[in-house]
Amino acid sequence: MATVEEMEKEKDIDELPKNAANYKALTPLWFLERAATVHPRRPAVVYGAVTYTWVRPIDAAD
Repeated sequence: MATVEEMEKEKDIDELPKNAANYKALTPLWFLERAATVHPRRPAVVYGAVTYTWVRPIDAAD
């Protein structure tokens, strides 16, 4: 287990320089694109008896 001194020496994530490995702008469009890529068959919209997967909202946006 790390001591308090060791933990204080560690860099905070906010102090790291932004690059492709540790930073991606969190926009609504990025969220939708990622959801469609990672979970294409999971429910995205449920309205009564109608269910749409993530593929449909992304196709509609194009």
